[in-house]
Amino acid sequence: MLTAPVFHGASRESREHIIERGIDLWRNRTAVFGRGFSLSSQPIERYGPGVVPAAVRLENPLVVPLDEFPDLVQNWGVVADDPDAILQEVLARGFDGIIVKGADFNRANQEADIIVFDVRTIRIIPD
Repeated sequence: MLTAPVFHGASRESREHIIERGIDLWRNRTAVFGRGFSLSSQPIERYGPGVVPAAVRLENPLVVPLDEFPDLVQNWGVVADDPDAILQEVLARGFDGIIVKGADFNRANQEADIIVFDVRTIRIIPD
């Protein structure tokens, strides 16, 4: 389980949408690690100025280093650019999300990228 707050970077418009209407997994345009809601251990500026702080409860996440993820998915026989197939395979293997270690997409010494598949396990932290 994660104990520190995590962050979702988005446009200001998307941030307001999330706060007002909740999380919609189908709005995610960059589903590299499977169809899910992406969060990070630090805000990622390139995703936009609309930072959404959150708390996440994952019981059994797949924890994988960034550089090992493509080979892992390929070994499972899943096409790497099919987010729905990745989601189904991860769930079929008993995982409830993914923690990608070393996913420093913002070059800010970020520890991990967190992919959550069940929005009921996310609590938005109000400002």
